[in-house]
Amino acid sequence: MANNYRDFSQVIRNLKPKEYKWLSEQLESPDEVDVPEDEADFWPGFQVKFEDDNTTIWFYTVEHGNIHNVAAFVHAFLKKFRLREVFVMNWADTCSKPRIEEFGGGAIIISAKDIIVIDAYELAYQTKADLLEELRNE
Repeated sequence: MANNYRDFSQVIRNLKPKEYKWLSEQLESPDEVDVPEDEADFWPGFQVKFEDDNTTIWFYTVEHGNIHNVAAFVHAFLKKFRLREVFVMNWADTCSKPRIEEFGGGAIIISAKDIIVIDAYELAYQTKADLLEELRNE
């Protein structure tokens, strides 16, 4: 039997005391975070640590993490405190055995206005479809 993993690691630095307080509170009870409905039972669904005297928050995984919950959490934070910043986090999807199409990854790009998810698998197959369409039209 194979095990699948989703790993990521990223930080937000230079937290002010009020930002630390809000982040801590929202981790316990995310009343200001628009958690995806189908993910609410798994809150937060990622590991987090405060470091550097609570001026850095570190998002990471141990085997599997929920990128959608990270995205919702960071989006709420940016909307409340950092309207002009952009957060980027990459993830890797891996498998303990070399199974076909079990590897990939992607990135989330978050601002106060948007959450953009780029999935490597979807991007690759969409690009393949586009190229095949071009070849058919030549």
